[in-house]
Amino acid sequence: MNRTLDFDALVVMAKRPARHEGPRELEARAALAVLFWRQKQPSVVLICVEGHDLPDAEISGAEAVRNLALATGVSKDRVVARSLTNCTVREVAAIHGILRGLGATRPLVVTHPYHVRRTRWYLRAAGDEATVVGCSSELVARMFPMADTLLRGMVERGEVRGLRYAREFVVEILLSLLHFVDRRGRVEMFLADRVRGRMGNQAHDGVVSES
Repeated sequence: MNRTLDFDALVVMAKRPARHEGPRELEARAALAVLFWRQKQPSVVLICVEGHDLPDAEISGAEAVRNLALATGVSKDRVVARSLTNCTVREVAAIHGILRGLGATRPLVVTHPYHVRRTRWYLRAAGDEATVVGCSSELVARMFPMADTLLRGMVERGEVRGLRYAREFVVEILLSLLHFVDRRGRVEMFLADRVRGRMGNQAHDGVVSES
């Protein structure tokens, strides 16, 4: 991977942690996005639309990403935090709308390796030709060898390995198969509402379908 990527917006994909766990994976993704923001285009916008409140916390995932970004030097007017979604299919629809509003056509999307393929598939189905990268300490070492200790440490703490990675990978396969037969994501949204709770009137009910 080249050390400089061409992008005009940054997107942090959501990750809701298990109860009683801190949002380590979400913070890792946000930290990597900040590194990209610093490296190339401080004028671009950093976006997160995770809306479901974090377990044991009073803020949404989007607010957590915004707080981390602002604390590490991203300008307030460069962060778009919208508490809109509780699953990937809604998330991608919300992101697509924000990107269109910004006139952004080359988003760089940060998630974890197990989530890269499904994220890219959903985004392309929505009409967004995004570059999707998997958050890892290896990627940081290769692209940001001079990264500061704080952000590098966040990425390291948010790494997913072993049985946990295997579990996430299996979930991704199952959700991908489900989406293959349900391109509008109705079942995924139904399951998200049952497992995570409905978002209420703010929920983004846009769908991802083949263009």
